[in-house]
Amino acid sequence: MKNIKKKVKTFIKECWRAPLRWSMRRKLKNHSFSLISANCIGGVLSHDVGEQFRTPTLNLTIPQFVDFCEDLENNLKTDLIPSELTYNGHPVCKCGNIDIIGVHYSSCEDLIETWNRRKVRVNYDNIFLIATDEFINSEELAQRFDSLPFPKVCFTANSHPKYDWMVFLPEFEGANRVGDSLRYTNMWGLRIFEKHFDCVKWLNDNDIKPKDI
Repeated sequence: MKNIKKKVKTFIKECWRAPLRWSMRRKLKNHSFSLISANCIGGVLSHDVGEQFRTPTLNLTIPQFVDFCEDLENNLKTDLIPSELTYNGHPVCKCGNIDIIGVHYSSCEDLIETWNRRKVRVNYDNIFLIATDEFINSEELAQRFDSLPFPKVCFTANSHPKYDWMVFLPEFEGANRVGDSLRYTNMWGLRIFEKHFDCVKWLNDNDIKPKDI
């Protein structure tokens, strides 16, 4: 009965957001991107615009996100090693010295199998980075993130962001960091991060191929 209720709830939500997703998919021109995401935002965005998951960094969190991105290609090609469980039961795998926390995975085996299947799809010529100030939480990390050679965005609770890739979410003003930016903000199903950032425009405007460089 619990699974049935969950499926019904998911179906209703999909129908509710269908017009918004249709609009996003109609506007999208960049159909070959790979989202490297520090948390679940990347998976939600990929699903909403109807694109294949060309990245393994979905439905999970990467606490050492900047470290991961600084050696991105090698880390994406590194085999994950089962590690432990978090205090609330999420499986953790090691990518070298970096923790990969499978927030929406049932086991390390499930995480590794999905990671291996998706990592071969990564388009290294069309990579985008998504983070929040949970992961970019110091000036040192901000400077290192800024130097990464990819289009990037970081959602922040700081009302005076220093970098142009930082997007202030006023719903979390005064907090140490943003909270759940996947929450809905209106009757059409617009999420908090979508309310303040045009994700599709970002993907389209930064669709840079080698021939353009």
